[in-house]
Amino acid sequence: MNSLSWRLGVGDRIRFWFDAWAEVEPLANRFSRIFLNSLQKSNMVADMGHWSRGSWQWRFQ
Repeated sequence: MNSLSWRLGVGDRIRFWFDAWAEVEPLANRFSRIFLNSLQKSNMVADMGHWSRGSWQWRFQ
């Protein structure tokens, strides 16, 4: 099994829905129904959550 990892840094330059950072295609394509209902269509990865006690906590709207 091959693996691939991305270093996102702080995530302030990676568009959550439109850049292919978590899959081979943008998340907006892969999860189109969730995307259509999202109030965060233009958010960067950094805007979608925060670190708390060593784990990432998502903030979806």
